[in-house]
Amino acid sequence: MQSPTSSINKLRNSLTSFYVKSSCSNKTSPIKEDPTILQNLLRMQQKEIDRLEHQNKNLQVLTQHQCSMLYQERTLRTNSTKLQMHSELPQQLPNARNARRSTIKNVLQAMKPPPRKIVVSNKLSMTNNECFKLSSILEATNQQAKQLYHDDSSIQLVKEILKDEDSFIDIITTYPPQQVSIMYDKIKKLINEHEQMFEMILKFKQIIDNSFSLQNIKLQLEALNQLSQQCKNILECKNAQIITHTDETSKSYIQHVYNNKQILNLKNAKFDERFKNENFNQLLAAPILDNNRCLGVIVCQDKSINFSDEDEILIQYICRQAQYILNNQVSNNKIEIQLQKYQHTLKSLLLLSQIDDLNTKLHFSEQRLCEIMNSSECKIILLQQEGELQKSIIWEAIHNNQTLFINNCYNHENFQPKIDINTQLPIIATPIKYQNKIIGGLEFILYNKQISSLDQEVLDLFIQILGINFYHFTNNQF
Repeated sequence: MQSPTSSINKLRNSLTSFYVKSSCSNKTSPIKEDPTILQNLLRMQQKEIDRLEHQNKNLQVLTQHQCSMLYQERTLRTNSTKLQMHSELPQQLPNARNARRSTIKNVLQAMKPPPRKIVVSNKLSMTNNECFKLSSILEATNQQAKQLYHDDSSIQLVKEILKDEDSFIDIITTYPPQQVSIMYDKIKKLINEHEQMFEMILKFKQIIDNSFSLQNIKLQLEALNQLSQQCKNILECKNAQIITHTDETSKSYIQHVYNNKQILNLKNAKFDERFKNENFNQLLAAPILDNNRCLGVIVCQDKSINFSDEDEILIQYICRQAQYILNNQVSNNKIEIQLQKYQHTLKSLLLLSQIDDLNTKLHFSEQRLCEIMNSSECKIILLQQEGELQKSIIWEAIHNNQTLFINNCYNHENFQPKIDINTQLPIIATPIKYQNKIIGGLEFILYNKQISSLDQEVLDLFIQILGINFYHFTNNQF
């Protein structure tokens, strides 16, 4: 169906072409003979044009009326409750709208926006300090991150704009273009930040999923290789490797991270005087720390763009996973060592029972004690063999029936060089008992400032073995 406007235009064109053809024709026509015919035709066409124009105006009025009805119907459907409140309290709507305008105006004034030209030129930069930063959220605690998010002026502005549909339409249609442009910039920046947050959520999800799979890997080397591959995928770099403190390396940047225990982020490593001999562009290296002790370094090299602040946050979480892997391996090694010590101690009971000479038995026991406690010198004394024991450190342990931890023998008042171990190193002196009866004592050098709970259990077991063996041996002999 053609519109009245197009019909009017076609009618005018037909009249024009008819007039031209009639004027240019050399043949005789009725119009030339009778001019009233042309006047009648023009009068008829003009009436048709007037009729179509009147119809066009009516259609425009109907269209506007229809749009108005559709808008009212939509408003009634979505905001029926609100319209009811407005009808009951007609004086509150202007006050609420004025309050909303005042709030938004205050937020905009607090932001102190730049001039219009600067706003337009900075629309794609997305680096305005007024918009919260993802790196700041990641570095803060949960409570601080929530506070940063809710206190941000851009967040507050968008929340105020989008409180309800009527206010949003009122703002967009009535506010000055400069203020609307400021709102546009803020919304654009927030969208950019939320896109980055979504990408970070996916990367953190990948880190969490990988941590579960790492728990099923028993070999340390295999776990570290999988963690290196994860680091390469998450940070989107070409190379990634994990270097532990036991690995030999001559790389200066690795030694730099080991010593400083801080993240190293180089934008262009080739032009850095400290690492000018290295053949890579971007570098991100982070230490694997355990109570301020560096267990290793994670190194990532060559990315299509520079490593960002968010990448530094991500690699710290990967370092925590590496710390768990390395500490877990250390714990397994400690357990294996303790099992070997227990086996060594139990074998001592069998070997001691096969020795018939007391001096040989004492010498063998001192050797086993040094091996079990990782000591360089030990001394075992039996009361039945020594008789009256002179005052000394070991005499004090036997006399008071307690274990002594001595930091320096030379500073102890009861130190006796002919009886005690002659050393400035820390020693442990403890009695040897059989069924709560003291039959002797022992001393050994302790290289650590304290003895672990597992070593203490092994020592107690070995002392019980000595007590049983020497008690029965001396009673049968004497």
